[in-house]
Amino acid sequence: MAAIGGTQITCRFATTAVSAKIKRTSKVEKKANSDSSDNVAVQQQTGVRTRTLIYGTPIMMSESRNVLAQFPKPLNKRNIAKISVLNPRQLVLSPDDDLGSVPGVKLPSVSAILGCTRSSDTAERLYKWQQRIVRQKGLDGFKQYMKERVVIGSQLHATVAKYITNQERTDTAEVAEKLPENIRGYWQSIAPILKEIGECKHTEKALVHQRLYYQGIFDAVAMHKDQLVLLDWKTVSTGSAKQRSSTLKELYDDPVQLAAYVGAFNADRSFPNKVQRAAIVMANEDGSPGVWVDMDGNQLQQYWTLWLQRLTTFWTVMSNLPDNATADFVHKSTRG
Repeated sequence: MAAIGGTQITCRFATTAVSAKIKRTSKVEKKANSDSSDNVAVQQQTGVRTRTLIYGTPIMMSESRNVLAQFPKPLNKRNIAKISVLNPRQLVLSPDDDLGSVPGVKLPSVSAILGCTRSSDTAERLYKWQQRIVRQKGLDGFKQYMKERVVIGSQLHATVAKYITNQERTDTAEVAEKLPENIRGYWQSIAPILKEIGECKHTEKALVHQRLYYQGIFDAVAMHKDQLVLLDWKTVSTGSAKQRSSTLKELYDDPVQLAAYVGAFNADRSFPNKVQRAAIVMANEDGSPGVWVDMDGNQLQQYWTLWLQRLTTFWTVMSNLPDNATADFVHKSTRG
């Protein structure tokens, strides 16, 4: 998989769905020495400790190397509720060092942190879904399916970015005619929504929160009904539970992810205009009307608080591990 906000994320699939649970430990052990050597080399060069991070399920694991090993200062849980996603200058947590720009040291991405801190029930549901797809398609079929999902998402994002950044926007029907068939339905789903989006300020920009030490890439920031809004495009497969979703509570970690992006955007002085709203835009594979799920200031603060709790959990686990130990967040199913 491509780099996410500067952090290289690679997906590793189990050899078989049945043997994955047994073999994962030996694979991690075989890599431990080389990973440890990499982390030691980075520490010798920079003076900053790093470690390897793995997360996901026994069927599909993601890995990131040379990730910052611990939060530089303890997060005071009592202060979390006081931190505002809309007014991040209130933050007083960071040391003087800008660890986000130290060569060889990678900050964890928003998606990685969320992947590492899922609840057991949520992780188990993901694992069971993966098992079901493997039973239907076989392991190779599952891998191909996941690769296709990534390609579809990337193509749709690129098409949307090109459209909303064009000052003389072409007709959406003309755009649809030029798209591959597997993308066309998604595009037709959100075309009416895209017509309502005004001037686009940014697309596909990398973010680094230099005080909370995480990174990510947001999809777009644009005008909508005279307000600046941070936008996140989501592709929804036919038959997916999300196809019937229209509220924030039904979208799993998506609102938490968006709040994390807004917090980093507003904390970054390179973006002079701050956002007070965000929206998740869901594009349906079958071309049915897309859904705009709005997040106002109060909702952003609510999910920002949840994000800070997840962030604190992540850094607490990372900081309590021995030097150079691999941070293993892979879900361990106890339900067979």
